[in-house]
Amino acid sequence: MNNFTNPAVQTMNLIRCIGDLVSQSGKPIHQLWATDLQSVIGATSREFVEQLVEELHEMGVIRMVNPVKTNQGTIFFGIIYSHQPSPLLPF
Repeated sequence: MNNFTNPAVQTMNLIRCIGDLVSQSGKPIHQLWATDLQSVIGATSREFVEQLVEELHEMGVIRMVNPVKTNQGTIFFGIIYSHQPSPLLPF
């Protein structure tokens, strides 16, 4: 068994992290690297964080400007909560 949290908990941790960052300034998150979130949310890899952020965007939970993919990972820009979250989420 590994020490990482399950995907549902990682998703909630990611949403909390985004919420904390947005509530500090009241503005969209200007720039966020997936590598900065990996240990914070308990993800097994940078790629998994990138997938989670993109899925939350596709589901309408968060809004963001088009991400930029680099050799070091994906940079996400302008992240903020959507006004109409997806009914697919249980919370």
